[in-house]
Amino acid sequence: MYVTARGIFRANLDGSDVETIVPSLPGPQDIALDVANSMIYWVDPQSDKIHRARMDGSRVEDLVTSGLSQPEGLTLDLQGRKMYWADALTRKIQRANLDGSGVEDIVTGLRRPYSVAFDSINRMIYWTDEGVGRIQRANPDGSSVETVVDRAGRGGRGPFGLVLEVTVQPRRQTFSDTLTSGGQGPEMVVIPAGTFRMGCLNDDGDCGSHGFPQEKPVHQVSIRSFALSKYEVTFDQWEECVSAGGCTHHPGDQGWGRGNRPVININWHDAQEYVAWLSAQTGEDYRLPSEAEWEYAARAGTETKYSWGNDLPSNLANCRSDCGDPFGHTASVGSFPANPWGLHDMHGNVWEWTEDCLHSDYNGAPTDGRAWTSRSCLRRAQDGVSLERVLRGGAYDYPAYGIRSAIRGSQGENDRRYLQNDGFRVARSLP
Repeated sequence: MYVTARGIFRANLDGSDVETIVPSLPGPQDIALDVANSMIYWVDPQSDKIHRARMDGSRVEDLVTSGLSQPEGLTLDLQGRKMYWADALTRKIQRANLDGSGVEDIVTGLRRPYSVAFDSINRMIYWTDEGVGRIQRANPDGSSVETVVDRAGRGGRGPFGLVLEVTVQPRRQTFSDTLTSGGQGPEMVVIPAGTFRMGCLNDDGDCGSHGFPQEKPVHQVSIRSFALSKYEVTFDQWEECVSAGGCTHHPGDQGWGRGNRPVININWHDAQEYVAWLSAQTGEDYRLPSEAEWEYAARAGTETKYSWGNDLPSNLANCRSDCGDPFGHTASVGSFPANPWGLHDMHGNVWEWTEDCLHSDYNGAPTDGRAWTSRSCLRRAQDGVSLERVLRGGAYDYPAYGIRSAIRGSQGENDRRYLQNDGFRVARSLP
């Protein structure tokens, strides 16, 4: 738990191990946590500012430093990448982007707003108005204001604090298309549309210290909704394509086993054969994901090194030694927990082909989620002809820094050597 009192403090839920993480603040008040990205936000009505820091208290940032008059209450909309607060003296509800930019008034003319809370399931902002004894709510943009509790105060005071219990969970949409040859195609997860920051977001961590210029510059990308396979394509699924005549390559398994393990020893053109076969079998547009789509789905709304945070607890992914997993090579798909969007093995296990060809960095990269296949693509040094295609996600034989959400790999599209850690998953365009 985190508390404020001339600083930010935290302790275990039983009150033990109290520690100061941000000392000597003028008057911090309300706190909001972004656990997925290991960030803590707070308002300080004494200094009229909004701040954030890492959850360990490092890297304190001033986010909103002007135009505030006693900010109180703070809540985050992590899906919409917004924060909301009440400004008591100017009598309004305001919001901004999570980096503090784009401050705007969304509800004005209140009496004495105090606490705010965001319902992320039903997409509503709630607040208390101490001046009139009400609890009200509105859409995220401040439209359709309505009173949900009137005369909520007692003895002419309040209401003050506000917390929501939202028990309805969003349903994750999955499906699999029927194949004309019989059976079902890969299980697919619908990925929501959205905007995210792509690239090296943690300069103090692995992408900075290991020097990966190809992960920069960080840039914002907007993604349309699409579907991505829940798991990497398996040997069983590949052999179904071979048996039906859609795939021509017969990959070896290195002696590790086939079945539900991810298919390996697959080059980029092999993967293209598989998605073309799926498209013909289903009448739908199956393809490899673009690199931007892949990273968007891997991050699943987070900005940390991995979809679960910046640290690497044991047995969350399959990588070389650092992951604490029991596998020395590939693991059966789904052996580890899914990310927040229901996708398995986005970190480690096998590298995954994308549609994009390789560029030396992100300068000039598309911002609309399309695959980047311009003429400036890098070519394979060995022959100077075949294109380098982008691989994402790292593999079982890479260390922790090599399975981050931002990590980029590549290999020649026609290569037949050194493919023992290369596989893929499929994407499908949606109407």
